[in-house]
Amino acid sequence: LNQVFSQSIEKIRQELIQSGFENLRLFRNEGKLMISIENVTYRWQVRAITESLDKITVSLTEPVDLEIIWLEKGIPRLLVQVNSENWKNFRSGNLAVDEFSSKLSISSNIG
Repeated sequence: LNQVFSQSIEKIRQELIQSGFENLRLFRNEGKLMISIENVTYRWQVRAITESLDKITVSLTEPVDLEIIWLEKGIPRLLVQVNSENWKNFRSGNLAVDEFSSKLSISSNIG
């Protein structure tokens, strides 16, 4: 199981690098996948978050809670928390926006 998860993390890392994201750190902690990431490619941060979540969740075979710390010039600026399965269901149209919004957390209070 850990080998499969390690392979998933490496695949996620490669996908994010190919998409132009930088300062990547990925690790699993207490059943969560924690990622720090910096957007240097997309002008609109919402687009960067959407693209990264799509890249991250496509490689996960089991639901996992995601905590993504968005960096700006190496400084933590934004925390996005969502379950990978909820994101997949939202993107595929199987979870309504109003229901999904209660399952997504975005905060600028980090630390």
